[in-house]
Amino acid sequence: MANYRTKLRGFGIPEVMCNSLKNKSPANRKSAKAEVNYLPPYPPGEDEESLEQERILLLTEVMKRDNAMVIKDMMARTFPHRRNDVIIKSLGIEDLKSRWPALFEPCHLKEEFQRITMMPLLSTFMENLDKYTPRLMALFDTKGGTTGLSLQTILCKAPSNPSIGVTRDVAIRGLVVYLGESLHHLLKEYDVCFWW
Repeated sequence: MANYRTKLRGFGIPEVMCNSLKNKSPANRKSAKAEVNYLPPYPPGEDEESLEQERILLLTEVMKRDNAMVIKDMMARTFPHRRNDVIIKSLGIEDLKSRWPALFEPCHLKEEFQRITMMPLLSTFMENLDKYTPRLMALFDTKGGTTGLSLQTILCKAPSNPSIGVTRDVAIRGLVVYLGESLHHLLKEYDVCFWW
């Protein structure tokens, strides 16, 4: 087992090849903690050209309506090609948006996070938000200045015995203000009206 990575490099596994000292360029980095599928190999029978054709088909499928399952399957099949674009080619955000527009839709973003880390995005985020909410509320309470005044208006909108949804809403809004972002640009409110 001492030369396991050497044997994998001999077989041409891309993740080991890009992280080896012989082949490593300064632009490439090792996988970060929790990145399970850092640079997966292409599926058997597929290569860069076939997955590029699949990507072009995906661009046409994104324009159609009500085909989320088709897009989900195509995104799963083209995952190694997309990771190659991100890690080896180091494409910018604009290039990624033009090449992979479905990646920036919320449902596909959650799926991509799941593919990379093998953890569900929304439940992990909510679990950690619930874990750190008491400390965030204490932090918001002690903040002074104009940011502190904005935080106080958000905190006093919360009822004395709020539900978990209201507490999460206050924590997220407070965090946005605490980080100096504009609340109106990041969060949109919708009036939901149910017709029976």
